[in-house]
Amino acid sequence: FKGPLSALESEERRKILPPEKILREAGLRKGHTIIDFGCGPGFFSIPALEIVGPSGKVIAIDISQRMIEEISSRTEGLPNIRIVKGDSLRGFSADIVLAVNVLHEIDDKKKFFTEAFEALRNGGKLVIIDWQKKETPTGPPVEHRISKEEAILLAGTKPVEHEINDMFYFLEFPKR
Repeated sequence: FKGPLSALESEERRKILPPEKILREAGLRKGHTIIDFGCGPGFFSIPALEIVGPSGKVIAIDISQRMIEEISSRTEGLPNIRIVKGDSLRGFSADIVLAVNVLHEIDDKKKFFTEAFEALRNGGKLVIIDWQKKETPTGPPVEHRISKEEAILLAGTKPVEHEINDMFYFLEFPKR
């Protein structure tokens, strides 16, 4: 992401992607561990900390040094967040792996899905929220987007579909 951070955190974005509501709908609970893959400045990671509480953990992963610095400064001193610069889920374990608006950024999508499912604990789930593959007022170029059907094909398992809005799809894949 090369634009201003304010675009990732605007009130407008909070309206169309309300993090607390989405995290609860995804099944995040007190004591859970969640991996926020492509965490950015912490739009989902920080509200997730509130939900999981002191007995839970947030693992925030991003490839961008700028995002890592931003989320680090925002969560300084908080004990139950681990911030990782990288693009791999290897060696991690979680109840939920969350990837919001990052599929189009991932080069090796097959690897991502394999690692995401490997990182899930029994009963865990992979939650994908991404741009619909159509023109929307904001978002990446349509040709860069991954359609809901492509995401389901890549995951190789049937999702639970959640209603969100007409700009995004919200898929929840059980551990396969």
